[in-house]
Amino acid sequence: MIKRSTGIQQMEGQMRMHLVNLAKMTSTNDNLQGHSVDPSVLRFGNSSTSDYFKLLDLDDNYLLIGARDVVYNISVETFTEVHSIKWPSKESVVKECLMKGKSKDACHNYVRILAKDNDQSILICGTNAFQPICRKYERAKYDEYRQSLEFSGLGIAPYDPNHNSTFLRDGDLLYAGTVSDFSGADPLIHRRNITKMIDLGIRTERNDVKFLNEPNFVGSFRDNEVSLAKEKKN
Repeated sequence: MIKRSTGIQQMEGQMRMHLVNLAKMTSTNDNLQGHSVDPSVLRFGNSSTSDYFKLLDLDDNYLLIGARDVVYNISVETFTEVHSIKWPSKESVVKECLMKGKSKDACHNYVRILAKDNDQSILICGTNAFQPICRKYERAKYDEYRQSLEFSGLGIAPYDPNHNSTFLRDGDLLYAGTVSDFSGADPLIHRRNITKMIDLGIRTERNDVKFLNEPNFVGSFRDNEVSLAKEKKN
């Protein structure tokens, strides 16, 4: 089992608390219009709508945070933005999302997955206006990344940013716990090869409560070479 030291766990806890406070500051415009904001508080993100911040990775000196149409790289020391990858949904995808009755706020690409492999490649997946999508990036010169692959995120990333999901990368394989349909009624644990544009992978049985009974995925871990997903008990 992969274990983390107490010091690292404490630092992660502190960073998560900073992130929660930051999300509260940027989640609604009520904090910005008609109310004073502490000038000492460092802020980033959208100032008028919810970004649905999700802490995706803590890498020594940096926080990698998924949000609305973007991935942020935030310095742990200064809590300022070092770099970001913008990734909005295509206009045609947004229009289709709106035609299906979803709100304008929901029809964005909320990044929910960022999985690294020895700093040589990064997989990023988002809701993409209720059409989940993934991109794989390879490390290039000057510590920059170039896009090498794009494929459907069905069964990997959730459709809705409100859906809880979890993931774990093991080399070329990605294990994910999420939902695989528009309505969120088909939960699954899914394994996929992320080096291929098309891969059906394997998944848990559909509509079988013996496998998954209305799960709320909250985390995943590796234990003795076996990848498992944790499910919140109702």
